Amino acid sequence: MAQALRGSRRTVVGTFLLLAAAMFVIDLMLPLGIGAGVPYALLVLVGLWYDTIRPTLLTAGGATLLAVSGMFLSPAGVSLPFAAVNRGIAVAVIWALALVLLRQKLTKQQLLEEQRGTRGLLDIVDVVIVQLDDRGIVSLINRKGCEVLGWSEAEIVGKEWFENFLPERMRPEVRRVYRRLMNVEAEAVEHFENPVLTRDGDERIIAWHNTILHGIDGKITGTLSSGMDITERKKTEEELRRREALAQVGQMATVVAHEVRNPLAGIAGALQIIGGRLDEASPEHEITDEILQRIDALNELVGSLLLYARPRTPRIEPLRIGSLLQSTVDMARRDPAFARVDVDLATGDLVLPGDAELLKILFTNLLLNAGQAMEGHGRIQIDLKLGNDACEVSLADDGPGMSPEVRQRVFEPFFTTKSRGTGLGMAISRQVVEAHRGEISVDCPPRGGTTVTVRLPAGSWPD
Repeated sequence: MAQALRGSRRTVVGTFLLLAAAMFVIDLMLPLGIGAGVPYALLVLVGLWYDTIRPTLLTAGGATLLAVSGMFLSPAGVSLPFAAVNRGIAVAVIWALALVLLRQKLTKQQLLEEQRGTRGLLDIVDVVIVQLDDRGIVSLINRKGCEVLGWSEAEIVGKEWFENFLPERMRPEVRRVYRRLMNVEAEAVEHFENPVLTRDGDERIIAWHNTILHGIDGKITGTLSSGMDITERKKTEEELRRREALAQVGQMATVVAHEVRNPLAGIAGALQIIGGRLDEASPEHEITDEILQRIDALNELVGSLLLYARPRTPRIEPLRIGSLLQSTVDMARRDPAFARVDVDLATGDLVLPGDAELLKILFTNLLLNAGQAMEGHGRIQIDLKLGNDACEVSLADDGPGMSPEVRQRVFEPFFTTKSRGTGLGMAISRQVVEAHRGEISVDCPPRGGTTVTVRLPAGSWPD
């Protein structure tokens, strides 16, 4: 760009010299007084191509020199005093035009300095500043905004805000509201919160404060918004709410365990005695078996509720993650519901610090969810990636995948898409992973299915 600018300026200088030479030659060919000197003022306009003052002064000085020289070198014509007045007027016009250009350049420089000062203030504040025009195009963004979005200023300015920097699920509605706002069909919302989409595809929650911008004619020209990144605060608030809810569930679970489990054990014992006295072919024997199965399921539900509501501290000891996964897969294969499910476990092993019992519950939950998602028919691929400081276990199934709404709520306790599910499996899984200082994520790749990735620390835990 700099090279092109230099080439453009060389062209302007060449044009100036040719035009000055042509004017001077014509002036010398005409009798004194006829050519006059006012046309030389046009040479001063060359200074418009430059932002600095010096080119304007040089062109004005050159035009003055040519005008005065032409008075003495032109053929005889009007009297010299008359020609001097004529040329004096020409010089006055030259410098009047030069002063206008100089004033314009000084004003522009002052504006640029003010803009740089204002931009400096915008860049040092720890909030996101975004200005949109009436079409939703970004016309200004500060350094903090670029840091949050992960794009450079050049990559953001000039792009449509809603299409490029908001999650897809929100774009139609937010764009519709913005258009109504620009058409004065809706009232401005001064404060609101919404997520923005970063370069990595992550979402950051921003709390916005908005101002409507107006032009000289009073018409709306766009918006200026300042925003605080409150993502971490939201996570903390959500974690506090989750802990409060967990404490309440824990109290309820204690009551359930005492008031429900003990009577269930008595009922189950009594039914076993009654069933033992019945003939194997008796229809009542089938009924007692079914009741016992329902009691076992209810006991399992109470156990899951207790495990989630009253999680125990992991008993950390060295364990081989590959061997643990293999034993979990072997146990799942013995389940009749997995008779038509192929489970491929990648080779590899690593000694990790962890609680074998809790991790087996974790991977059993993930396997059962994958098998149920495929309705008992399909393939589950388990990959084990080993690193210097972490181990990554991913389970990918051939099921129908999850909608974005389901994926967003998959770890919520008691949320389930199954007709007879408890909604605690994935919540317990996340709890186990976090207790091991790891991370768990769910993704639905374009090829289909669902991939759950568990990342566990491989080194010893700090005190």
